[in-house]
Amino acid sequence: MQLSPKAKSGSGSESEFEKTARGDQEDARAAAPKSFEAAFAELQQVVNQLEDGGLDLEQALRLFDRGTTLAQTCEQIVDSAELHVTRLTAESASPLADASPQES
Repeated sequence: MQLSPKAKSGSGSESEFEKTARGDQEDARAAAPKSFEAAFAELQQVVNQLEDGGLDLEQALRLFDRGTTLAQTCEQIVDSAELHVTRLTAESASPLADASPQES
């Protein structure tokens, strides 16, 4: 993608596309679902819409951006759950090791 000379010049003015893209990214991040199930269900809907086609470029980009945000949300939730399980496993393993029968 090539930028117009106006965009390259660094004059401080944004193109309409840049303003729209920035606004769409902010909207997509702001409305992230709280649960894994909700984020994953919405991500599946986004993927289905993109696969079905028939979208204009702006709609497809908006959906793709939303899908990326949802995928990141799912990944963060899973990472957090894995860390929680790892911590619980480590905490529960310590007392069990101390409680093992000792041979005399």
